[in-house]
Amino acid sequence: MFESYNRLTGSGNISGNLPGHRLASESGGPAGVERVVIGGECAPTGQLPLASLEAADFFQVRATFLAKIRDHLEKMHDLAQSNAQGKVDKERCQAFYHHACTVHQIIATNYNGAPLFAKGGIVAQSGDAGNQLIMEGLDLSHPAICGATEGSITSKEGAETAQAMLDLALRHLKVVESVLDANLSRLAFLNKRVELVA
Repeated sequence: MFESYNRLTGSGNISGNLPGHRLASESGGPAGVERVVIGGECAPTGQLPLASLEAADFFQVRATFLAKIRDHLEKMHDLAQSNAQGKVDKERCQAFYHHACTVHQIIATNYNGAPLFAKGGIVAQSGDAGNQLIMEGLDLSHPAICGATEGSITSKEGAETAQAMLDLALRHLKVVESVLDANLSRLAFLNKRVELVA
């Protein structure tokens, strides 16, 4: 479906599997909103418009990488807790740094030229002006996430601070996951509606 994020090479670009079409940002539309493409033409009768499929694909990719981010943040939280409650361990410090770097790289990843995670919302267009969705962006630039990934657990005090910041980051991530779920539900509704009238 898409190339896996490569944490060893730091590859920050992945691509989908819809030949001849791509997800892109266009100028126009409401301020701060990126337009997810989509050529403005309907698919053949009985099929979903490609625009809706591309938008759904984009959000499924986001869901996959959001789950990876949660996994890394939870591991960082466990490492911080261990150093805060016990002896500061150098290997845990290195693992914490590794997870933080990976989170930074995932957040900076692009999908077919469009950022996976950005403040701006997305306009999903299903072939005509009457079928548009303006969906809220997935903002991972929140101070809690930035603070959590820039922390250090090389001392007990630092580990305690990192643990508290990671608690906040995981709470914010829950909000972002809720936004993603809402966007996926709205896209599914749009796709079903278009399918019924096609």
